[in-house]
Amino acid sequence: MEHLFVINPNAGNSNSTKAITDKLKRVPSSVKGGMHLTIDPGEGTRFVSGWCKDHPGQAVRFYACGGDGTLNEVVSGLVGQENAELACHPSGSGNDYVRYFEKAYGVTQEDFLDIKKLMAGEAVPVDLMRVTRLDSENPEVRYCLNVGNLGLEADVARTMQRVKRWPLLGGKRAYATAIVKSVFSSRYNRCQIKVDGEEMWNKTFLLCTFANASHEGGGYCCAPQAKVDDGLIEVSLFRPISLLVLARLIGQYRKGTYTETRLGKKVRVYRQGRTVELKNNKPFYLGLDGEVLHGSHFLIEQMPQAVKFVIPKK
Repeated sequence: MEHLFVINPNAGNSNSTKAITDKLKRVPSSVKGGMHLTIDPGEGTRFVSGWCKDHPGQAVRFYACGGDGTLNEVVSGLVGQENAELACHPSGSGNDYVRYFEKAYGVTQEDFLDIKKLMAGEAVPVDLMRVTRLDSENPEVRYCLNVGNLGLEADVARTMQRVKRWPLLGGKRAYATAIVKSVFSSRYNRCQIKVDGEEMWNKTFLLCTFANASHEGGGYCCAPQAKVDDGLIEVSLFRPISLLVLARLIGQYRKGTYTETRLGKKVRVYRQGRTVELKNNKPFYLGLDGEVLHGSHFLIEQMPQAVKFVIPKK
């Protein structure tokens, strides 16, 4: 099996290329892998897709070295490749997808950062969401491995892209910084939301997430009931609330306990399904694994166990 490390040198607070190179020097030569540094947004997808096209049927494990955005680029390039596996070396500012596996599989972020454990790990099948923009003549298709969102959370994702490299307010503080800005500008949103063809909501709302895994925003447990391999999308919508109520809810949202509290049950609308349709008269922002799309009509379809994701060896 080929081992290829796709490194985003702009992920996180600093360039991780040297750190990864140093780790690979300690790996036995018989399993050493190649490295590819991405040079601009989307280039990781193009590299992975091109490699698979040039090496049809060859067994390969791609290591996404960066944050959730890098992971999204790599998985988008290997969709449909039966002999390709996805691994994650979490060196971004959020690294949320791997947080799910601590509770589900007993592996920590430190385990994912251990190259030897990661290269010795086994792959398990996980779900992937296909997102199609329908409001154009040529429908654009994207993918979402972890969590997508709209409303306040999508505005948070947009703001995070701008502030993640700011001193003091960026890095791991970027999500908190973005929330402070967004609660004053994006608390009232509107969109028709259908789950499996049935209307779930068509009124004003605060935010809505659709998730395969449990965390986003650098550790906020937005979908505590999620399972990455059950073939279902977790859809959570929050009704419009005051700043005072939001201040009470935010701690519960971080811990994922809002599903059990009286307040959380009062303001949340919850569904599970295999498709989610989003439509509005005016274009809106849609977040996908931290990246942001802009449009007025999207269809999200679950692809059950479509990706082989590597769990580090304990």
